[in-house]
Amino acid sequence: MTQCEETMQRLWEFLDGELEPVSEKALQHHLEACARCYPHYDFQRAYFKIMHEIRDRDPHSARAPDQALPANPGRRCNHRPGRQQGRTGVRGRSPRTLTIVLVAMATACSPDSGAAQRNENGGWATDFSLHTVPLDEIVSGGPPKDGIPALDHPNFVGVAEARRWLEDDDPVLVIETEGASRAYPYQVLIWHEIVNDEIDGLPLAVTYCPLCNTALVFARRHGERTLDFGTTGRLRHSDLIMYDRQTETWWQQATGEAIVGTLAGETLELYPAQTTS
Repeated sequence: MTQCEETMQRLWEFLDGELEPVSEKALQHHLEACARCYPHYDFQRAYFKIMHEIRDRDPHSARAPDQALPANPGRRCNHRPGRQQGRTGVRGRSPRTLTIVLVAMATACSPDSGAAQRNENGGWATDFSLHTVPLDEIVSGGPPKDGIPALDHPNFVGVAEARRWLEDDDPVLVIETEGASRAYPYQVLIWHEIVNDEIDGLPLAVTYCPLCNTALVFARRHGERTLDFGTTGRLRHSDLIMYDRQTETWWQQATGEAIVGTLAGETLELYPAQTTS
């Protein structure tokens, strides 16, 4: 691992003040001297500051990792989430027909087989010879692989209980099927970015990129596989790059397209959802 790679891998520890003084000083010196690393550091420092300001301003956000999140209907949002006009409100829905996800535990991705192959590719089993975009367009976002942990098997509560921590104008992503309606609050999505869920037997991935404010839902059943997703810690055009745990193919969140790995060139099926409050 090069010094630049190690610096990017430990950047969030540095920003959060978790490094030993000697390591912190060495990393600080490298950031100030490296023209390649400093722009990433400057960007992540600004992003980190915004996240802490949001947490300090909203007392509910401190509980976010233990709750759930919302996403929107497969389209890009160019507005402030939860402040749109003319939307259907969650408050007008019957508690019997809508449940709101409440995550009991943030389950990080569990490691799988292929350790030897991953060691040859920087910890990845991904086939980097297969890609549909230039690899130099992909940059580190700061956290390492699964440094922002996806959520698996979320639990749900009704609207009445959710009102204890969810404000009237807090945005949620609502998914409706013939037999159920579920809401995923943004205040949780912002901390985890991916929820691997199943509704009425339909495996779905609820995804959210805080940097570009895109909330999209994808079918996890792809061909003969059911995929589970995690975060790569990488970005392309400031958008989240996900990976599936089955093949470790990398997927662009904004388009649902596989851009690196075995499934490169394939596209996930978009599932309809609606952002509301």
